[in-house]
Amino acid sequence: MNTLHKFLTIVFLAVSIFISGLTVDFVDAQNTAEDPTASRRPVDLILSPYLKFRRLTSEDGLSSDQTWDLAQDKHGFMWFGTADGLNRYDGSSVKVYRHDPDDPNSLGHNIVRAMIADQSGGLWIGTWGGGLNQYEPEKDAFIRYQHDPGDPHSLSHNLVRTLYEDRAGTIWVGTMGGLNKLDRDSRQFTRFQHDPDDPNSLSHNLVWSVVEDPAGVFWIGTGVGQSRRGIPTL
Repeated sequence: MNTLHKFLTIVFLAVSIFISGLTVDFVDAQNTAEDPTASRRPVDLILSPYLKFRRLTSEDGLSSDQTWDLAQDKHGFMWFGTADGLNRYDGSSVKVYRHDPDDPNSLGHNIVRAMIADQSGGLWIGTWGGGLNQYEPEKDAFIRYQHDPGDPHSLSHNLVRTLYEDRAGTIWVGTMGGLNKLDRDSRQFTRFQHDPDDPNSLSHNLVWSVVEDPAGVFWIGTGVGQSRRGIPTL
């Protein structure tokens, strides 16, 4: 009889704990519904046992499994810059854009190293050998901005490493040959390059990253440390 009593006590406790667990989950769910911000907490997502990763590979249509950068445009398309072309993903299929030497409106180069979707929804692509490319959705084509040795207002180098749009909407292009500021109206660039005789010039022509801080100061990561450009955005 004592054995049976102990068994029933253990069963009762187990059921109570299980019901308590369900109650906690239900209450948490209710609290989440009442507080929408709770569902957006990154820590909750990270700790969730339901977090899963899906893979999109060459078997799904990607032109390469080596992806350098990605962006989402205003239409919701996901763009992937790879080692062999630019890829547009609509959620079910992939469209690949590659360089065509016979088509001046094609992608400037197949190696895509950087991308940004700007404030107006436009897509900019930095290639490793074909300069800067601007996507024209109406024509499903590209405008190329490339280095011209005879034009000091052209892109300083065709090897593009990083792209950045500041809060004024200006596009900055970090290349293997300096930092470039694009004037969209004239489609010309202002170059910022290293000058060994000027301690206030860019510290190195290899530009890896660009960011603007809240004070409007630009920070540029270069091949040897960083440069600080203390010019606020107007």
